[in-house]
Amino acid sequence: MSSSYPQIVVTGDSMAQQSFRIGGYGAALVDAYQGKADVINRGMAGYTPQQFLDKLKDDFQWPNGVVKLIVLHIGTNDSTTRGFQHIPAEEFTQIMKAILKFLREAQPNAKVILLTPSTIDVAAWITFCTEQGLPSEFADNRSPESIKQIRDAVLQVAKDENAGVLDVWKLHDDAVNRGELQTSELFWDGLHYSERAYAYINKALLQLISTSYRSLLPASMPEGFTMFAVYGNENNPEAQNLAKITYKNIEAIKQAALGNTT
Repeated sequence: MSSSYPQIVVTGDSMAQQSFRIGGYGAALVDAYQGKADVINRGMAGYTPQQFLDKLKDDFQWPNGVVKLIVLHIGTNDSTTRGFQHIPAEEFTQIMKAILKFLREAQPNAKVILLTPSTIDVAAWITFCTEQGLPSEFADNRSPESIKQIRDAVLQVAKDENAGVLDVWKLHDDAVNRGELQTSELFWDGLHYSERAYAYINKALLQLISTSYRSLLPASMPEGFTMFAVYGNENNPEAQNLAKITYKNIEAIKQAALGNTT
């Protein structure tokens, strides 16, 4: 049993924040790490990396406990072609590197996985913003091309800084090219992901953890609480026998997850 309940922090912009909706990768991580770790939502809708870096330095609310994994999904807001959220890809790259430096210093025990932005359904996004009464300069300032520049920058930062990365753009683009769904079906408003779009991320994120961070697999992590058959049942032979069998099975699953087979 772990002495300090581990934490997984999902953070970034609205893509991270909304990932805790039903079907999102935040919710999928909560499910996968039942009894193993707390999965914390620290997504901040609308934030750019500069705002995020400033928030980290000012008063970012880290959870109590040992942070084992940080999933950072940010960049969609920077991919605007103009307006107060826009920054060039080169500046974005430098800020992202500063964020990674800060995270690694603030949480030295944590692995970091970056998620790239996906594409956009421009017409649907403009329609949604218009229906919400948002100004046209806020709605009509995004394109797949501008988002792809930021996506490419995230991939380059991950490569330069030796960070984990999940290419959400490619996941969704490949799915569309295979004819599994239309671009419009990736979003509920033209920009933010639908449950179907999240499904691709969920699977790929857990696969990335299983291949690159095996010690962080749920099966590899210790139980967060003393097993029910043990706690308060120290003198109960029936419970102790059940615990012995269960622990043996858990250990076999753990070793298999870590790739240790005989």
